[in-house]
Amino acid sequence: MNATARYLIILFTLLFIGFLLWYFNNIVAYIIVAGVINLIGSPLVELLGRIHYKKFRIPVSVRAIITLFVLWILFLGFFRVFIPIVANEANELSNVDADLLVERLEGPITRFESWYNEFIINEENYKSLEDTIADKLSGILNFSMISGFLASLAGILGNIFVAVFSISFI
Repeated sequence: MNATARYLIILFTLLFIGFLLWYFNNIVAYIIVAGVINLIGSPLVELLGRIHYKKFRIPVSVRAIITLFVLWILFLGFFRVFIPIVANEANELSNVDADLLVERLEGPITRFESWYNEFIINEENYKSLEDTIADKLSGILNFSMISGFLASLAGILGNIFVAVFSISFI
């Protein structure tokens, strides 16, 4: 077999492996995360292996399950602390009145707008800075956007549940 044929076989093999990794990217990601959890949990498994009573030692499978539970409890505890904070901030953002905010910023906006108007040549589609900011804030603080975010968050949480089950199984 000549060198060109060998390189073509290697190239097609690498392309095929790359395609498989791309096609099964979720499974590959789960395997990588499971490997990281394995690396993180190995010291705890070894520490539990040092515990013994006379000749009885904790079996490796039980140590692995205990370690997995400890890691998931730490992971869930982390999110139990931070998810209410993020949800509270999202709730506060949904309660912001964009018109009141623009009204409070009206003084600085008019000063900036007068400075800005000195540099603008007459434009046909000129929109005041106050109107532009009010439109942008209304778009950002739109309730439908926040409800869409919460709906996508529910989908993400479902995917996370599947991922947690898969990673734990792996």
